[in-house]
Amino acid sequence: MADYQLIVIGAGPGGYEAALRAAKLGKRVAVVERREAGGTCLNRGCIPTKTLLHASAIYRDAKNGAHCGIHTEDIHADMAEIFAYKRAVSQKLSAGIESLFKTAKIDLLRGTALITGSGCVRVADADGSAHDYTCDENGIVTACNLVVGTTNNNGPICMDVAKVAKALIKNYDVSPGLLNMVEMAFRAYDPCNSCATHSLPGQMPLTAEIRNADGSLYDTITRN
Repeated sequence: MADYQLIVIGAGPGGYEAALRAAKLGKRVAVVERREAGGTCLNRGCIPTKTLLHASAIYRDAKNGAHCGIHTEDIHADMAEIFAYKRAVSQKLSAGIESLFKTAKIDLLRGTALITGSGCVRVADADGSAHDYTCDENGIVTACNLVVGTTNNNGPICMDVAKVAKALIKNYDVSPGLLNMVEMAFRAYDPCNSCATHSLPGQMPLTAEIRNADGSLYDTITRN
């Protein structure tokens, strides 16, 4: 078995970029991913959403183009074809990431990773069989460093955001600047967090709802 210097858990935007960067620096790298390369952002989140928005924008512009001489009375949207287009875009990009892995000689390990100890990773295949990657003298794969995807840090992220919010927000006095300070607790784990607020093509306003502990709406902040 190979001797890895870095095992990256998760092939999302943070994971595959970290793996490619480490490989470029000469490290022996493996990436563990149970689903598609590219993670939630590329396959189920940002990219598919923006693909659907792009298709809807094309439909809207064509439907409302009479003012500039574009007449499309018979235009219609085929949702089955639109969703097939969405899937094709994600699949092409995911395949591109896997191709980058092969070029950089990064091993893509299909399965679910579990950190079992310091420098130790267990990878379970879809059929339930498990492989331990540890640093020892028995020929088992060595993992000197670990990079963990954002989803795996969900618990610590929530606790840190709550701690920072309680320390900064006084008497329900919330401003956009204060919210930016609270956001820094998340960005310590994932600088790409703001991607979740993108709107194609950068449309405003963005609205944040502030709710009480019982779920009732306290205030709404809008950024134009």
